[in-house]
Amino acid sequence: MATIDTAQSNGSGLLDRLSDAWASRDVRFAVEIAVGIFAFLIFVGVLYPAPMPILFLGLVLGSINALIALGIVLTYRANRIINFAVGDLGAVAAVLTASLIVGPKWPFWPAMFVGLLSALFLGGITEVLFIRRFSKAPRLILTVATIGLQQLFVFGELALPKAFGYDTAPQPPVPFKFTFTWQFLVFRGGHLLILIVVPLVMLGLAAFFRYTRVGIAVRASAESADRASLLGVPVKRVQTLVWVIAGGLSGLAVL
Repeated sequence: MATIDTAQSNGSGLLDRLSDAWASRDVRFAVEIAVGIFAFLIFVGVLYPAPMPILFLGLVLGSINALIALGIVLTYRANRIINFAVGDLGAVAAVLTASLIVGPKWPFWPAMFVGLLSALFLGGITEVLFIRRFSKAPRLILTVATIGLQQLFVFGELALPKAFGYDTAPQPPVPFKFTFTWQFLVFRGGHLLILIVVPLVMLGLAAFFRYTRVGIAVRASAESADRASLLGVPVKRVQTLVWVIAGGLSGLAVL
Protein backbone atom coordinates (compact mmCIF):
# COMPACT_ATOMS: atom_id res chain seq x y z
CA MET A 1 0.00 0.00 0.00
CA ALA A 2 2.81 2.37 0.84
CA THR A 3 4.37 1.73 -2.57
CA ILE A 4 1.06 2.42 -4.34
CA ASP A 5 0.51 5.61 -2.34
CA THR A 6 4.05 6.77 -3.16
CA ALA A 7 3.54 6.08 -6.87
CA GLN A 8 0.23 7.94 -6.86
CA SER A 9 1.83 10.84 -5.02
CA ASN A 10 4.72 10.98 -7.51
CA GLY A 11 2.30 10.79 -10.43
CA SER A 12 0.17 13.56 -8.99
CA GLY A 13 3.25 15.69 -8.37
CA LEU A 14 4.42 15.15 -11.96
CA LEU A 15 1.03 16.17 -13.32
CA ASP A 16 1.05 19.28 -11.15
CA ARG A 17 4.52 20.24 -12.41
CA LEU A 18 3.47 19.66 -16.03
CA SER A 19 0.34 21.73 -15.46
CA ASP A 20 2.39 24.57 -13.94
CA ALA A 21 4.85 24.42 -16.83
CA TRP A 22 2.03 24.49 -19.41
CA ALA A 23 0.61 27.58 -17.72
CA SER A 24 3.78 29.43 -18.76
CA ARG A 25 3.31 31.29 -22.04
CA ASP A 26 6.97 30.73 -22.98
CA VAL A 27 6.61 26.96 -22.55
CA ARG A 28 3.45 26.88 -24.65
CA PHE A 29 5.16 28.92 -27.35
CA ALA A 30 8.16 26.56 -27.40
CA VAL A 31 5.86 23.53 -27.64
CA GLU A 32 3.89 25.13 -30.48
CA ILE A 33 7.11 25.86 -32.38
CA ALA A 34 8.34 22.29 -31.87
CA VAL A 35 5.02 20.83 -33.05
CA GLY A 36 5.04 23.13 -36.08
CA ILE A 37 8.58 22.09 -37.04
CA PHE A 38 7.69 18.41 -36.61
CA ALA A 39 4.56 18.80 -38.76
CA PHE A 40 6.58 20.61 -41.43
CA LEU A 41 9.20 17.85 -41.52
CA ILE A 42 6.49 15.20 -41.86
CA PHE A 43 4.85 17.17 -44.66
CA VAL A 44 7.97 17.76 -46.76
CA GLY A 45 9.57 14.43 -45.96
CA VAL A 46 6.63 12.05 -46.28
CA LEU A 47 3.46 13.63 -47.65
CA TYR A 48 4.92 16.02 -50.21
CA PRO A 49 8.67 15.55 -50.71
CA ALA A 50 10.29 18.44 -52.56
CA PRO A 51 13.87 19.25 -53.65
CA MET A 52 15.87 21.39 -51.25
CA PRO A 53 16.17 24.38 -53.65
CA ILE A 54 12.37 24.55 -53.81
CA LEU A 55 12.16 24.46 -50.01
CA PHE A 56 14.79 27.20 -49.77
CA LEU A 57 12.87 29.38 -52.22
CA GLY A 58 9.71 28.72 -50.22
CA LEU A 59 11.53 29.88 -47.09
CA VAL A 60 12.52 33.12 -48.82
CA LEU A 61 9.03 33.84 -50.16
CA GLY A 62 7.43 32.77 -46.89
CA SER A 63 9.66 35.21 -45.00
CA ILE A 64 8.38 38.05 -47.17
CA ASN A 65 4.77 37.04 -46.63
CA ALA A 66 5.42 36.71 -42.90
CA LEU A 67 6.07 40.45 -42.64
CA ILE A 68 2.75 41.28 -44.29
CA ALA A 69 0.98 38.67 -42.16
CA LEU A 70 2.48 40.24 -39.04
CA GLY A 71 1.09 43.61 -40.10
CA ILE A 72 -2.35 42.03 -40.53
CA VAL A 73 -2.14 40.50 -37.05
CA LEU A 74 -1.04 43.77 -35.45
CA THR A 75 -3.87 45.79 -36.98
CA TYR A 76 -6.33 43.05 -36.06
CA ARG A 77 -5.23 43.18 -32.43
CA ALA A 78 -5.43 46.98 -32.43
CA ASN A 79 -8.76 47.46 -34.24
CA ARG A 80 -10.35 43.99 -34.30
CA ILE A 81 -10.62 44.02 -38.10
CA ILE A 82 -9.21 42.01 -40.97
CA ASN A 83 -7.08 44.53 -42.83
CA PHE A 84 -7.21 43.96 -46.59
CA ALA A 85 -5.15 47.08 -47.31
CA VAL A 86 -1.86 46.14 -45.64
CA GLY A 87 -0.22 44.59 -48.70
CA ASP A 88 -0.94 47.55 -50.95
CA LEU A 89 0.46 49.96 -48.37
CA GLY A 90 3.87 48.57 -49.18
CA ALA A 91 3.13 48.30 -52.91
CA VAL A 92 2.69 52.08 -53.15
CA ALA A 93 6.09 52.52 -51.48
CA ALA A 94 7.65 50.00 -53.87
CA VAL A 95 6.30 51.82 -56.94
CA LEU A 96 7.59 55.13 -55.56
CA THR A 97 11.03 53.60 -54.96
CA ALA A 98 11.21 52.12 -58.46
CA SER A 99 10.08 55.40 -60.01
CA LEU A 100 12.76 57.36 -58.12
CA ILE A 101 15.47 54.93 -59.22
CA VAL A 102 14.53 54.81 -62.90
CA GLY A 103 13.18 58.36 -63.33
CA PRO A 104 15.39 60.89 -61.47
CA LYS A 105 18.17 58.25 -61.31
CA TRP A 106 18.32 58.13 -57.53
CA PRO A 107 20.77 55.65 -56.00
CA PHE A 108 19.09 52.49 -54.76
CA TRP A 109 19.56 52.94 -51.02
CA PRO A 110 18.33 56.58 -50.74
CA ALA A 111 15.33 55.69 -52.92
CA MET A 112 14.59 52.67 -50.74
CA PHE A 113 14.89 54.78 -47.60
CA VAL A 114 12.39 57.31 -48.98
CA GLY A 115 10.09 54.47 -50.03
CA LEU A 116 10.21 52.95 -46.55
CA LEU A 117 9.50 56.33 -44.94
CA SER A 118 6.54 56.76 -47.28
CA ALA A 119 5.17 53.37 -46.17
CA LEU A 120 5.47 54.39 -42.51
CA PHE A 121 3.80 57.74 -43.19
CA LEU A 122 1.05 56.16 -45.30
CA GLY A 123 0.26 53.67 -42.54
CA GLY A 124 -0.05 56.41 -39.93
CA ILE A 125 -2.06 58.83 -42.06
CA THR A 126 -4.43 56.03 -43.07
CA GLU A 127 -5.26 55.35 -39.43
CA VAL A 128 -5.73 59.03 -38.60
CA LEU A 129 -7.82 60.02 -41.63
CA PHE A 130 -9.85 56.88 -42.26
CA ILE A 131 -9.71 54.16 -39.60
CA ARG A 132 -10.21 56.52 -36.67
CA ARG A 133 -13.39 57.91 -38.24
CA PHE A 134 -14.88 54.40 -38.14
CA SER A 135 -13.78 53.64 -34.58
CA LYS A 136 -17.38 53.42 -33.32
CA ALA A 137 -18.71 51.63 -36.41
CA PRO A 138 -19.37 47.86 -36.49
CA ARG A 139 -16.24 45.85 -37.18
CA LEU A 140 -17.70 44.48 -40.41
CA ILE A 141 -18.16 48.01 -41.75
CA LEU A 142 -14.56 48.87 -40.89
CA THR A 143 -13.32 45.67 -42.52
CA VAL A 144 -15.17 46.59 -45.72
CA ALA A 145 -13.65 50.07 -45.47
CA THR A 146 -10.18 48.52 -45.69
CA ILE A 147 -11.19 47.01 -49.05
CA GLY A 148 -11.99 50.54 -50.23
CA LEU A 149 -8.60 51.69 -48.92
CA GLN A 150 -6.96 48.88 -50.85
CA GLN A 151 -8.55 50.14 -54.07
CA LEU A 152 -7.35 53.65 -53.23
CA PHE A 153 -3.81 52.37 -52.84
CA VAL A 154 -4.06 50.46 -56.13
CA PHE A 155 -5.03 53.74 -57.79
CA GLY A 156 -1.92 55.28 -56.24
CA GLU A 157 0.22 52.46 -57.64
CA LEU A 158 -1.15 53.18 -61.13
CA ALA A 159 -0.95 56.97 -60.85
CA LEU A 160 2.55 57.30 -59.39
CA PRO A 161 4.46 56.13 -62.50
CA LYS A 162 2.59 58.66 -64.65
CA ALA A 163 3.92 61.43 -62.41
CA PHE A 164 7.42 60.34 -63.46
CA GLY A 165 6.56 59.95 -67.15
CA TYR A 166 5.89 56.19 -67.25
CA ASP A 167 2.73 54.35 -68.22
CA THR A 168 3.36 51.51 -65.77
CA ALA A 169 5.64 50.94 -62.79
CA PRO A 170 9.24 50.88 -64.07
CA GLN A 171 11.56 47.97 -63.42
CA PRO A 172 14.66 49.23 -61.58
CA PRO A 173 18.03 47.52 -62.02
CA VAL A 174 18.92 44.81 -59.53
CA PRO A 175 21.22 46.33 -56.88
CA PHE A 176 22.88 43.04 -55.94
CA LYS A 177 25.19 41.45 -58.52
CA PHE A 178 25.91 38.36 -56.44
CA THR A 179 24.20 35.18 -57.69
CA PHE A 180 24.59 31.47 -57.09
CA THR A 181 22.99 28.42 -58.63
CA TRP A 182 21.60 25.59 -56.53
CA GLN A 183 20.81 22.69 -58.81
CA PHE A 184 18.15 24.11 -61.15
CA LEU A 185 17.41 27.45 -59.39
CA VAL A 186 19.36 30.72 -59.49
CA PHE A 187 19.40 32.75 -56.27
CA ARG A 188 20.51 36.37 -55.97
CA GLY A 189 21.91 38.45 -53.17
CA GLY A 190 18.45 39.80 -52.45
CA HIS A 191 17.27 36.34 -51.46
CA LEU A 192 20.03 36.06 -48.87
CA LEU A 193 19.35 39.61 -47.65
CA ILE A 194 15.73 38.64 -47.00
CA LEU A 195 16.81 35.72 -44.82
CA ILE A 196 19.04 38.08 -42.83
CA VAL A 197 16.70 41.06 -42.49
CA VAL A 198 13.42 39.28 -41.72
CA PRO A 199 14.63 37.35 -38.62
CA LEU A 200 16.28 40.54 -37.32
CA VAL A 201 13.03 42.45 -37.77
CA MET A 202 11.08 39.70 -36.02
CA LEU A 203 13.50 39.64 -33.08
CA GLY A 204 13.49 43.43 -32.89
CA LEU A 205 9.70 43.56 -32.79
CA ALA A 206 9.56 40.81 -30.17
CA ALA A 207 11.98 42.76 -27.97
CA PHE A 208 10.07 46.00 -28.62
CA PHE A 209 6.70 44.56 -27.58
CA ARG A 210 8.08 42.75 -24.57
CA TYR A 211 10.61 45.10 -23.00
CA THR A 212 9.73 48.69 -23.96
CA ARG A 213 7.04 50.84 -22.35
CA VAL A 214 5.52 51.66 -25.72
CA GLY A 215 5.44 48.00 -26.69
CA ILE A 216 3.76 47.07 -23.41
CA ALA A 217 1.22 49.85 -24.02
CA VAL A 218 0.48 48.35 -27.44
CA ARG A 219 -0.09 44.94 -25.87
CA ALA A 220 -2.29 46.43 -23.15
CA SER A 221 -4.41 48.26 -25.74
CA ALA A 222 -4.73 45.06 -27.75
CA GLU A 223 -5.98 43.14 -24.71
CA SER A 224 -8.56 45.76 -23.68
CA ALA A 225 -8.63 49.27 -25.10
CA ASP A 226 -11.08 50.49 -22.45
CA ARG A 227 -9.04 49.15 -19.56
CA ALA A 228 -5.82 50.52 -21.03
CA SER A 229 -7.45 53.93 -21.45
CA LEU A 230 -8.49 53.93 -17.79
CA LEU A 231 -4.87 53.19 -16.86
CA GLY A 232 -3.69 56.24 -18.77
CA VAL A 233 -2.56 54.61 -22.02
CA PRO A 234 -3.15 56.92 -25.04
CA VAL A 235 -5.02 54.28 -27.01
CA LYS A 236 -5.57 56.40 -30.13
CA ARG A 237 -1.89 57.18 -30.48
CA VAL A 238 -1.01 53.56 -29.81
CA GLN A 239 -3.33 52.45 -32.60
CA THR A 240 -1.72 54.97 -34.94
CA LEU A 241 1.69 53.56 -34.01
CA VAL A 242 0.46 50.05 -34.82
CA TRP A 243 -0.59 51.19 -38.28
CA VAL A 244 2.77 52.90 -38.77
CA ILE A 245 4.52 49.63 -37.89
CA ALA A 246 2.19 47.67 -40.20
CA GLY A 247 2.94 50.07 -43.04
CA GLY A 248 6.66 49.73 -42.43
CA LEU A 249 6.46 45.94 -42.40
CA SER A 250 4.49 45.94 -45.65
CA GLY A 251 6.91 48.36 -47.25
CA LEU A 252 9.89 46.32 -46.14
CA ALA A 253 8.30 43.14 -47.51
CA VAL A 254 7.51 44.58 -50.93
CA LEU A 255 10.72 46.55 -51.27
